[in-house]
Amino acid sequence: MTVFKCGVALGIVLSSFKVCHRFRHYMYDMKYKVCAAMGKMLCCHGGQPALSWRSVLSRMSVQLCHGVQCCHGGQPGFAMAFSAFMRKGHWGVGEYLPERPDLLLCISPGALVLPGLSQWRLIMYRAADSRYEDMVYNRLGNSGLKLPAVSMGLWHNFGHQNSQEDMINILCYCFDHGITHFDLANNYGPEPGAAESNFGYILNRCFRPYRDELIISTKAGFDMWDGPYGDWGSRKYLLASLDQSLKRMDLEYVDIFYHHRMDPETDLEETMSALASAVHQGKALYAGLSNYDGPTLERATAILRELHTPFVINQNRYSILDRTIERNGLKEKAAELKKGIIAFSPLAQGLLSDRYLNGITADSRVLHDGRFLKESDVKEHHDVIVKLNNIARERGQSLAQMALSWVLRDGIVASVLVGVSRVSQIEDNLKAMSNTSFTDEELRAIDEACGSFIS
Repeated sequence: MTVFKCGVALGIVLSSFKVCHRFRHYMYDMKYKVCAAMGKMLCCHGGQPALSWRSVLSRMSVQLCHGVQCCHGGQPGFAMAFSAFMRKGHWGVGEYLPERPDLLLCISPGALVLPGLSQWRLIMYRAADSRYEDMVYNRLGNSGLKLPAVSMGLWHNFGHQNSQEDMINILCYCFDHGITHFDLANNYGPEPGAAESNFGYILNRCFRPYRDELIISTKAGFDMWDGPYGDWGSRKYLLASLDQSLKRMDLEYVDIFYHHRMDPETDLEETMSALASAVHQGKALYAGLSNYDGPTLERATAILRELHTPFVINQNRYSILDRTIERNGLKEKAAELKKGIIAFSPLAQGLLSDRYLNGITADSRVLHDGRFLKESDVKEHHDVIVKLNNIARERGQSLAQMALSWVLRDGIVASVLVGVSRVSQIEDNLKAMSNTSFTDEELRAIDEACGSFIS
């Protein structure tokens, strides 16, 4: 038997032994255990089952390193969670090497050079121990579920055209700072499905050990595939879409499954029964509604109550500039029915930030993806955002921080969904929680600054 000492000497067993697909079984069957001695981690033969890799690494606060770059504890970089390697009886995280079918590796392309092999990186993510210290968690209505005041939306910046390294850094930073809620939909990309696929990849490499600490949501309701069964609110579409989403994310269930928009043609009972089935089948823990109005919310609540389905949350667009839910009755009715609200686009696609105060920069989304915010929108709103920025500065906040604080100001909205392209943006957004109170004078000044631009 030959053993390569790869970083922590993973005990890569060659063809003289048949390697079990499940690494835990491999350790037990081969009677190999992980030993820690003099700062090294070695694969040792012994008669007793070993500590799991996860517990050994946790105790040492060391990522898989030995004789190469050592990444210690709290600054994980980007990673693959080693315990995911052991899940469900197969090693879905490890990269398969066709030229070496006898090697059992949990690796990804990167920096570590092994004899006879190409370059590989062997690193893993460990969440910050302090991740729950500063985040505020708000209850959704009278349910048992709480969400962080700031949640992460994967609507933009998680498609196939985005950097995988950036995606991993953003999500790891979020979780390290208490953002436990990641929000997706079947059609997020671009291309549709790309955000879920990318998230599933990152989940397996970084967050699998922390699954029970996460709230993962997805939706169906907008156009997803060709033909009559890939859109709106039919039972066939919603349940088929959820199955596809679970497969893309490599999940057994999501925490929240939403119907993404009201369907003017499908009977509401059919759509709500599909949400109920998703919950009763164990594919979702809670039901949610997105882009509904107050009257339809009230009807849907009654149906879901009869179906004994835990419906806890509404997701709607809401910002200083877009106050539709105040006019269509959604905000008032949700409070009355004790249902939670999470707001998307609280920064109005970036308008309510410092990004466009001095015009449009070369790296702006407007120039690269003009689907939701156009250059004309930026120019039209420029004077408004300058005035709002002045109010924010008087409050000691950035414009983005004030915009998020405004959405959270009265406690009816439990969480704001932000989408970022850089870690520095989420760092700025998190500071909004420090001041969500407004004087009457400040609220009037904001309304006057917006004028006729409030929709």
